[in-house]
Amino acid sequence: QENGISLWLDRHDTANISLLPGTILPRFNIAFDPLKPDDNLVPVHFLKSPFPYDEAAKLPWDITPVNDYSPYFNMVRKHAEIIDHTNGIMLDKNTAYLMNKQMEGGVPKDWMHLIVVASVSILFSMIFLLLPILKTRKEQHQWQDMAGDIVYFSCLGVGFILIEIVFIQLFSKLIGFPTHTLVVVISTMLVFAGIGSSYSKKLLMKFNNHSFIFMLIVAYLVLFVLTFESMFYALLGFSLATRIIAAVVIIAPLAFMLGMPFPIGVMSLSGSSNYAVPWVWAINGFFTVVGGFLAIILSVITSFGTVLIIAAVIYAIAMVVAKLHSQRIKREGRV
Repeated sequence: QENGISLWLDRHDTANISLLPGTILPRFNIAFDPLKPDDNLVPVHFLKSPFPYDEAAKLPWDITPVNDYSPYFNMVRKHAEIIDHTNGIMLDKNTAYLMNKQMEGGVPKDWMHLIVVASVSILFSMIFLLLPILKTRKEQHQWQDMAGDIVYFSCLGVGFILIEIVFIQLFSKLIGFPTHTLVVVISTMLVFAGIGSSYSKKLLMKFNNHSFIFMLIVAYLVLFVLTFESMFYALLGFSLATRIIAAVVIIAPLAFMLGMPFPIGVMSLSGSSNYAVPWVWAINGFFTVVGGFLAIILSVITSFGTVLIIAAVIYAIAMVVAKLHSQRIKREGRV
């Protein structure tokens, strides 16, 4: 055949065979021929070490190497636009054709699932949270330090879910099975966060200042980002049961600490309006939904390690807000 062909299944599972335009020739492209290093689809300098990130940044799509921090090898699109394969930008005609087909309708279909899930989740969260807020009378539902409490519980919602989603992705390398990883990470975080919550009241009674909990969370996240690759590499040779136990041991201390800030914050609301506790629960839940979407987007744009550092910064912000709140209570003589 002089023309290329494409074979795919449509939404009704019906096989479709069609001829691609006759201009898509030859039927294959050599990406790299080592015998002709200067005459290839991929320039030879992109195959050298260290990788030329500055040169790659000039291309209209992402060709940077993937790693454990950013494994999204299929997310190559930088811009929502039609690609011109004739301008010598290292893309064969067939790949350009398929990528341009994804742009039909003006929205890249490879991003559509993220857009739809995020839109639906945020829409329903706004309906059940923001609309009731707008419909209630402010004088009945406001309380002292309301703005600070909103920031505090928003940070806890976003920070916790960022860590949880990134851990699900990262620990799949150590455990190896996605289903096992999902169960281990979520159950460990919830169980040990619950245990941490049960100890939070004792902690609050023993220490007037609980900022050290946030400091430990931030320090643990930074230490994990710096060491997780070497830890996982050392553990990969062990049995599945050993790797699961190791994952629990690594996650449990952080989850224990993550369970403390929320109940401590709720206890600090004692004496506030009766509406304070229900609203901070709702605010925390809403920003957990938002944080779930942000975790995916940020990890695609940056890396898993960067997302964990962002989570550490968010918990640091919560620490500052909590400290300012406790200082105001001391100045005003409130219990």
